[in-house]
Amino acid sequence: MNRHIIIIYFVLFLFTIHLVVAIESLPASEKQVWRSTQIINEHGLSNSAVNSIYRDSKGYMWFGTWDGLNRYDGKNIKTFYPDIFDQHAISNNIIR
Repeated sequence: MNRHIIIIYFVLFLFTIHLVVAIESLPASEKQVWRSTQIINEHGLSNSAVNSIYRDSKGYMWFGTWDGLNRYDGKNIKTFYPDIFDQHAISNNIIR
């Protein structure tokens, strides 16, 4: 093996060990748990082309699509559409 490759692997190994030790030394309140879920049209998403994603202070995930604004609470999706008779509704179904 080339000597440079061995040095690179060694440095990456040290960096990984340092990172693991740094994360494990964080207090529990500063550790974040990441969970991913695939949300598709069959789950209630108004359009599979998501233009924007936002997480609010209450933990809701908001997805702007080409066909409405979707709010996801971890289990259910509520979709908001424009409504000319509701002054509080969104003004357009395209959310960027």
